[in-house]
Amino acid sequence: MDWRRISWPILITLGVIILLGILFLRSAAYHAGTDSYRPYAEVQVTRIAFGFVCFFIAVLIPYDRIGRHAAVLYVTGLALLLAVFVVGREANGSSRWIPLGFIDLQPSEVMKLALIVALARALRFRDRIQEWRGLLVPFALTFIPMALILKQPDLGTALIFLPILFVMLFAAGARIRHLALVAGLGLAACPLVYFFGMKDYQRARITAFINPEDSAMGAGYQVLQSLTAVGSGGLAGKGWGQGTQTHLQFLPERHTDFIFAVIAEEWGFLGAGGLLLLFFILFALSLSIAARTREPTGRLMVIGAVTVLATQVAINTAMTVGLMPITGLTLPFVSFGGSSLVVSLVTMGLILNVGMRPIPTLASDGFARDPYLATISL
Repeated sequence: MDWRRISWPILITLGVIILLGILFLRSAAYHAGTDSYRPYAEVQVTRIAFGFVCFFIAVLIPYDRIGRHAAVLYVTGLALLLAVFVVGREANGSSRWIPLGFIDLQPSEVMKLALIVALARALRFRDRIQEWRGLLVPFALTFIPMALILKQPDLGTALIFLPILFVMLFAAGARIRHLALVAGLGLAACPLVYFFGMKDYQRARITAFINPEDSAMGAGYQVLQSLTAVGSGGLAGKGWGQGTQTHLQFLPERHTDFIFAVIAEEWGFLGAGGLLLLFFILFALSLSIAARTREPTGRLMVIGAVTVLATQVAINTAMTVGLMPITGLTLPFVSFGGSSLVVSLVTMGLILNVGMRPIPTLASDGFARDPYLATISL
């Protein structure tokens, strides 16, 4: 491993995003009723420290060795998902966490990373990937953990697995018409999922998304308060620590799901846009690693890692401004979190891992001639 190959622009950008997250968690922690601060920022710092330990472990272990143990990681992830139903902690009607004392482990977060590694390993040689039978294994690898996560229930996290699957299949060379047909069938099945596969509160969130005013004191309350916070921020915001929706506790889950609304209220369009620009830079720099990596497993790992983080950013910010139903997904590196924060840092560690190790390609030169990836130049 050559430490001179580490991407300092990625590390610096990631560090700035994390520092901004701590800054706004401190603001979100203010409780007007008691004129005190809850320890969100302090706890976040300790979790970031633990997360960076895991981050450097992910950097130090050669990614080709991680790929060789993909089956072990995948089975371990499934075992943790099953363990949730036995020893999991229930909150808000869902059993998603395994209490470990200093942190509550959320196996679905671990499973995201395990799936990325498993798919990268399974798709590295593109065996029959352009045929229908070549799609059976990657779809099975994805739908098994999705079913267990839906059982918790956790629809928002389960849906994250679909972009990971489709983007990695596309990057591995699957036919677009095959993927489009599967996606079309999935969309056609949405009414059946809505009426027969969703809980009442999940259907209420979709109804509230369509017309939040009809349930202003119910399911639509969160999105209306978030829209009020974002809109009141204007161009430049009210100033750090001056957000009324935040400090008067009108904005729910302001330290987790709706931290972006806090940023938009206090730093306005410019601050919120600046944060999104930082995320864009982080993901663009990460994709540049994929673009120059000829070895297929590492290339697919980076593409999958960027996909899961970028999808979470897109969904979290979209639900904050009322463009998507509320899903409960956090904003990576910014929201108050445990497992989600640590796994996101490990995911970035995996990206840097690939960039630091120019392993010779395991496939023919055909992998380097992908037209849709060859156009990436940063």
